[in-house]
Amino acid sequence: MLRRKILSLLTVCVLLAGLLPSAMAAESYVTSGKVNLRSEGSLDAPVLQTLEGGVAVDVLEYDPAGWSKVAVDGVNGYIKSEYLVPQGVAASEPYTATDRVNFRTEPSLGGSVIARLEAGTAVDVMNYIPGGWSQVCINGTAGYIKSEYLVPAGSEPAETPEPSSERFITTDTVNFRSEPSTEAAVIKTLNAGTAVNILEYDPAGWSMAGVGEETGYIKSEFLANVKDGEGVELLEWSAVKGIIVLNVPIPVVDVRTGVTYTIQCFSKGSHADVETLTTADTEILKGLYGGSWSWSPRPVWVTIAGRTVAASINGMPHGGGVIAGNGMDGQICLHFLGSKTHNGNTSFEQSHQNGVWEAWNAR
Repeated sequence: MLRRKILSLLTVCVLLAGLLPSAMAAESYVTSGKVNLRSEGSLDAPVLQTLEGGVAVDVLEYDPAGWSKVAVDGVNGYIKSEYLVPQGVAASEPYTATDRVNFRTEPSLGGSVIARLEAGTAVDVMNYIPGGWSQVCINGTAGYIKSEYLVPAGSEPAETPEPSSERFITTDTVNFRSEPSTEAAVIKTLNAGTAVNILEYDPAGWSMAGVGEETGYIKSEFLANVKDGEGVELLEWSAVKGIIVLNVPIPVVDVRTGVTYTIQCFSKGSHADVETLTTADTEILKGLYGGSWSWSPRPVWVTIAGRTVAASINGMPHGGGVIAGNGMDGQICLHFLGSKTHNGNTSFEQSHQNGVWEAWNAR
């Protein structure tokens, strides 16, 4: 199957390059992606074989809105017509890449990367699928590119988009891997609350991300999207108490600066008693106060159980803590709408409530 797939894809690429005669039968098609060849024109019919993208087939009866009867290496069966494209039709369809993008062996983030293309790279499109993956040929090699990164060659340059206001952070400790697989090598392990630059987002699988100067993959279930406060909720402390889990990392976004760090809650009484997770998190928090601890509240967005909530936090360690070696001697207070202080200090309660509202209004 792999040999036939490679030969079929190379055949299509050679045709696109004009090295084979184009006088082919009108019923000659290629598959546009991975598809099942079935005994009848129905999803309930038995699968005779699974064809890879780029496999040449002879169409015996073509139904553009349904199933086509085809012959593949002497085997007759049915394929959904949306997965068929006439051979050579796309030979005059040059496109260019709009941004850095991966050229893959399969129409999926799980496909191996053949090459990383720079913006402006010329490609020949064999089958363009809006909103999906397009089958393309580059210098005799066939593969797939996400269609959103392709524009017809010679088209007017797109306007430079405004910088994205989306920010993704990790919601838990997670491995940053070289490929989208749990078997792939771990580049590094990221703490909860680590800011990442998303390059390709797949909400149901793996997302390609940039962390510092490195590019790799993170399971999307461990990513939270904070988009200028979009989706931020204003929840009463009584509701937050029902979803907050003790001793689980909580990503924090400092609203005034966009700086992120991680905390952990160990008690939820009148408000949440929390600590920074690591020494690095402690240094970040202390840096937000100019290097000195302070009781002054700061508006924050915290992600709890997949929900981003407006809150207020102070920067003065006090009392006792439970995390050793985090560079903080004590605990700090995390307040939500309607939360109270332990000692009934109404002025301090109000300053935190003001912080919660600032976080909410900044969304």
